[in-house]
Amino acid sequence: PSREQPPEMTAFFRIIRFGTFSAINVFMLNQAINNPIRRKHMGIFTRFSDIVSSNINAMLDKAEDPEKLIKLMIREMEDTLIEIKSSCANTIASQKKVSRLLEETKERELFWKEKAELAVAKGRDDLARQALLEKRRFTQRVAAVDEEQMELGVIVEQYRDDIQELENKLKSAREKQRMLVQRH
Repeated sequence: PSREQPPEMTAFFRIIRFGTFSAINVFMLNQAINNPIRRKHMGIFTRFSDIVSSNINAMLDKAEDPEKLIKLMIREMEDTLIEIKSSCANTIASQKKVSRLLEETKERELFWKEKAELAVAKGRDDLARQALLEKRRFTQRVAAVDEEQMELGVIVEQYRDDIQELENKLKSAREKQRMLVQRH
């Protein structure tokens, strides 16, 4: 009788010997345990694997360094904050452009209104009609641009709220980091 262990068992003992759990090795262990041909040879290993699998999460938690995790979290929050501030600045710039466009459009609307009134005063109804059509076109553009400006205002306010909330969370995370550093 050969005393050589099956490959699944060798992988299992390699896990125990090095004290490292990887997803592949755990998968191989599960395959060995769930294999019906090998199951009759593994009564003790089934119980042992239950103990090992119950302790995997505990070992992983111990392996993680809370200080490194919070540093990574803070770095990600800072990067996100920079992105949000950049997006907010771009939206504010767009809002200012739209505001200028709104003023120009209102001026053009007023210009065509005055042209229509002048044409009526001079008895040129044909010119007055064309001027009123242009005025109506600019009135519609004013409404559309005004709505766009309001939407951008809402977006900017949402960005500002998000920035404030993220800055508060970042402050809290830095405080937790400070407490972790003091603890160690």
